[in-house]
Order: sequence, then structure tokens, then C-alpha cells
Amino acid sequence: MPSGLKKDVYEELRNSVNVIIHNAWKLDFNLSLSSFEPNVQSTRNLIDLARSSEHASSLRFLFTSSISSAFSWDRTLGPYPEAIVTDAKYAVGNGYGESKYVAERDKYVVANPTEPGQSRIGCPSWSNQALNWMLFPPRLGHDAACFLDAMDAVSQSILDVAFSKADEPALNIVHPNPLAWDEIMAPINEAIVREGIVEQKLPIVEFQTWFSALEAKSHDASEEDISAIPAIKLLEFFRTMAQVDVALRQQGNDKVESGGLPTLSTSRVQEISDTMKGLPKLAPSDTALWVQYWKHVGLFRV
Repeated sequence: MPSGLKKDVYEELRNSVNVIIHNAWKLDFNLSLSSFEPNVQSTRNLIDLARSSEHASSLRFLFTSSISSAFSWDRTLGPYPEAIVTDAKYAVGNGYGESKYVAERDKYVVANPTEPGQSRIGCPSWSNQALNWMLFPPRLGHDAACFLDAMDAVSQSILDVAFSKADEPALNIVHPNPLAWDEIMAPINEAIVREGIVEQKLPIVEFQTWFSALEAKSHDASEEDISAIPAIKLLEFFRTMAQVDVALRQQGNDKVESGGLPTLSTSRVQEISDTMKGLPKLAPSDTALWVQYWKHVGLFRV
């Protein structure tokens, strides 16, 4: 079978499944678009399963895309819409986001355009991978928006959409009430002191200053260096972010999403999902839980 499943298992799924939530994807910002071909092919396999299902006419198929698929969005056009954007130039950036965009388009073109489509997700706030760059991030500008979402809220919002009667081709699940970057970093800084990770608060610097230090550390970095500072593995990704940060500062534009990513419209998803509509701003208590979790799973070197 194209899916790699045994025929009897595949047939059982084909005859019984009526909701598919596709949330499995390789997370690596260093890879090219072609490197994600297995992920795109797996998406197509799931689409074929859905189309051949006994419940094809009513089956709900949700694909979780990424804010990275909007990497090159033209900000003069306003927030990134809750719609399928057909011009691929707006997805150009890194292979991860580009591959998500390809899967978005494949799902929309091949599957029934009237069934629910995909949700573009920001960065769920308890992600281990996020620590590679979120541990002590630099200041992006006082008004840089931070669209971190509580993981449980993201999960429930996806379920709200899956079990609704909405037939939107795309929705944006990002926090509708973003905070300034400083509002997130200050309580994290306090929490790492309180949890005994460091003895005193760490200095918060501009992105370019932080990137320059990271780049210097990356020269002739040993395996021990890379293990201690995993952000080195994402050097080119951060280089792009630093260049964007400099350009935005020169333009006097600091009211943007962190890293220069576009803001995303959430008006429609708030109408569909009560979770999204009533989502409160992140609070210091949230950041305290993140730090406690990161400490618990051993992501800090104490």
C-alpha cells in the first residue's frame, strides 16, 4: 500500500475514519524544499485515503500548515488571509515553510475544495524544539508581537474546527491577543532565576547583537559547543531573521511579528472556535510553567 500499512489495516481505516488531522512533519529549518518530498507524498497518500473512504462525502480532513508558509507575504496587503493563497512567491523562504505550502495547495486542488482545509499554526508554547532558539532570545524591538500559543488552546481550537460545520479552506490559529516581545521575555527571565537555572537575570540584547555572538561562537564549534548551544545548528535561519530585523529597524517598522513574519488574520477562526475567541493573553504564570517544564525534561544545563 502507498501508506506502508497492511491492506487489512488500510481497509479498516478507509471504512471507519471520518476525521483526519494531519499534524506530522519533519521540523528542520536548514533543509531544502526537495528534502521534504516524503512528507508531501505522505500527505498525498492521506488525501487519497480520504477520497476513497466510505465516508468521503462527509469526511473532515484538516492539515496543520505553518506560519512559515507565509514567509514572504507582502505586508502592504494587510494580514495574511484565512484563505488559500495561490501565488507561491509568498511562501518563498525556507524549505520547511515551502513544503507546507506545497501540501496546502495539493490538499486544496486534489481534495474537495468545499471541505475544511488547513490551519496555519504559530509556535505552540511548550514545544521542546522551540528551546533551540527560544531559550534566551534577543530583543527584536519593544513592539515586536509574539504569537506564542498555549499548546492546549491550539489543540482544542483544531478540534473545534474539526467538529464544526464550517467549510473554510484555510484558517489561521495564532493568538488573537499577541504580546510585545518584552512582555514575554521579562517573566521568563524572572522564572529562570526563580527556578535556579541562573543566579541573576540575563541581559536582553538586540537581535543583531545576539546573532553576532552566535556566529562568532559557531566558528570551529566543537560537538560540545553545538550540544550546549543548539542554536548554532540554525545559524543560517537566524542570519535571515537578523537581516530582516535590521531592515525593519531601518524602516522604523517595529510593530510586526517576531522575526519579521507577517501577522495573520484570525477573524474567521474566532467565529468558529470558542477557544480562540475567548483566548486570554499569555500571563507570567504561563511562562513560569514553560520554564518548569523545560527544567523537568532536562533542557537546561544547571
